[in-house]
Amino acid sequence: MRSLCAASPCLYPGIAQRSPGQIDPAPTASRFAGRHLGISTVRGVIEKTEGTVVHDPQDATKKPIAVSIDAASVNTRVDMRDKDLRRQNFLDVAEYSMIIFKSKRAEIEGEGKMKITADLTIQGVSKEVALEVQGQ
Repeated sequence: MRSLCAASPCLYPGIAQRSPGQIDPAPTASRFAGRHLGISTVRGVIEKTEGTVVHDPQDATKKPIAVSIDAASVNTRVDMRDKDLRRQNFLDVAEYSMIIFKSKRAEIEGEGKMKITADLTIQGVSKEVALEVQGQ
């Protein structure tokens, strides 16, 4: 699962807006999936997510998004695994408490589809990821 945490394009915020530009943390979570020992898929959620989204109704490709994800709130529904993910070998939440998602650009991919390219920072290392979004 270390590669999942190092460059995870499947980590994404399920965004619900509370007020213009502010993500409502109550219904929002960041979900992930990764292969475990090559035989199964582990799915989980990082429950504490907050940030901002700016929507330009004149140009849907202008969607600055900045999301902070509390790495300590990781939940795979297996307590022993969650504790291991929080340790230094994986997320190292004592040293790097937040995962940061900051958009760089957005592209319309078709009716109700968009691709958002962003920098994802985990353990102080940033990698470019692409997030495919479907909606209205």
